Amino acid sequence: QRVISRYILQAEALLRDALFTNSIPSQATPAVLYTVLYKNAEVEANKWIKELKLRAITTIHSKVGHLPDLPSIDQFMNATVEHPLHWRPRLLQLEGQTDASYYEKSTALEFLLKKVDAYINIDGNSTTRLHTILHGSPGTGKTFLALCNLLYAVGQGLFSTVTSIPSKRSRECGGIHLAQLLKMLNHSNVSGRSSTTQYSADDILCNLFKHPISLNVIRVLSFLLLEEGGLFNAELISTMSSVFSYVKNSPVYFGGIMTVTTMDIEQLRAIDGHPLLMSPNVLVAYDIIHLKHFVRSRDDPDLQSLLEIMTNWDVRGRQHELAFERILKRHVHFVNSFDDPIITPSHMRVFSKHVAVEQAEKDFVERYVKGNEHVTMLSRKAMDEESERKSFHLWQEAGKHAKTILNKSTKLQ
Repeated sequence: QRVISRYILQAEALLRDALFTNSIPSQATPAVLYTVLYKNAEVEANKWIKELKLRAITTIHSKVGHLPDLPSIDQFMNATVEHPLHWRPRLLQLEGQTDASYYEKSTALEFLLKKVDAYINIDGNSTTRLHTILHGSPGTGKTFLALCNLLYAVGQGLFSTVTSIPSKRSRECGGIHLAQLLKMLNHSNVSGRSSTTQYSADDILCNLFKHPISLNVIRVLSFLLLEEGGLFNAELISTMSSVFSYVKNSPVYFGGIMTVTTMDIEQLRAIDGHPLLMSPNVLVAYDIIHLKHFVRSRDDPDLQSLLEIMTNWDVRGRQHELAFERILKRHVHFVNSFDDPIITPSHMRVFSKHVAVEQAEKDFVERYVKGNEHVTMLSRKAMDEESERKSFHLWQEAGKHAKTILNKSTKLQ
């Protein structure tokens, strides 16, 4: 209603000026002002691009510092498509790493690097798929290979960054959170709960065009690493593809941006929506590399056995239950109570019941107070924020922002 009222007022002003003053005023932004705003947005976008590039290079450089002949951070910062770095990542076989593991990682890395080369030298007859999924158990080297590939892309002059749904994971890899990259305001855009992926894309684009700096950053983006890809549902991936295609004015999937996704189907999955691997685009646009051999636990065969048992449904049985039990007995210390001297206050305690948690907290406080006569303990009962839905007397009126979202969602049903 407010939009319609605004249009009525604008129409009334337009007719009044046309009939009584013999002039038709322009509602558009003045050309001079538009030029100034565009230049300012371009300058700010270049600053942000340099910040993102430096953050990614610095973080990844510290993680892959043992690679042979690794260029300096300044060399990576100055690399361009016209003047790329003559450096190609080459893995070294680590102590305790099996030949099969080293061969698997080296082959996978070379496959990823050739994709970057094909992306740079692409022509109309190229059939190279621009998107790759690195799948494997924890410790198989998914993220390390992806970061090496991203650093190589930066060295070839491609603007590259990392994004993910968990913000902590984005920071650890020197990237940017997905909501910040696309300027997402509505949680439904992230989880895929909107009515259609096109509606989600339109919602993101409407807000994205209010941030010309972010818009210019996406326009020059060439390589995107999606960490913890299992948290991205198929609807969100389709929405992202629509957004990138529109911003980059390209009908190609993801707007022609090259992507590498790391994931493990046995780890955390998307909150709702369909799993990423159920997207029809996976069949035609992605290559999937399954990493089987471990790197992080190369010196720990028991940990490797545990990971294989927990991630492989086909091998679960009585024989593997006994193996699981033998490994636990070798590495886990069993005690009769929490009063055992082996347990110190710094140890983490994990319980399955709230009663056990309350008792452990009570025992800890009593021991702490008992051993310190100058300590005074104050306590207060916390409010219950997890009551049942039937507790209507605890309900409170929703805030203005929540009302707006609920009203908007109701109208779309």
